[in-house]
Amino acid sequence: MSQFDDLIRKLDAVSKKEVPRAVSSTLNKVTAKIRTRIVKAVAKTTGVPQKLIRKRVYQRKSTVRTQRARITAYRGGVPYAALRARQTKAGVRAGKRLLQGAFIAPVQKPKGGRKNLVFRRNGAKRRTIKGNYIGQKRQPIKEQFLAIKDRVDEITPKVAARVMKSDLAIILARDLKYRLGKYQ
Repeated sequence: MSQFDDLIRKLDAVSKKEVPRAVSSTLNKVTAKIRTRIVKAVAKTTGVPQKLIRKRVYQRKSTVRTQRARITAYRGGVPYAALRARQTKAGVRAGKRLLQGAFIAPVQKPKGGRKNLVFRRNGAKRRTIKGNYIGQKRQPIKEQFLAIKDRVDEITPKVAARVMKSDLAIILARDLKYRLGKYQ
């Protein structure tokens, strides 16, 4: 009887303790893998360094109680100033992109630690008719961002589905085997 009771006690401990731990650990490993793949894919398609994309993709880890992991991606544009922008005659060049009519200007109260930002004027340029200027003297300016929203929305579900399908079962089996090995 004692061997049977011992076996029941071990199975009970495994089902209550180790299985939820293994599931939680597996979810964290899979979401970390998904995050890495999302960062690589978005960086490759947009031409933005992975370092800048990685700052915008967050992973909320699973716990034994919650059993839920979450990946959140900030889809707002990447400021051109973060892409090592430089002023040229035609405008501003950031990486392989040229922003016609843009300029780099210092900012007194920087957001995100950048003192020089890339701006472009909104609206039509002033025209002259018979030597007289027509139009506003000053046009409003707007900071320029590289849009990544569409790429993030397109890539994230595909990558998540692919990794969940291919790796979740393998990682869970490996984790369960490791945890059950403690009881033998």
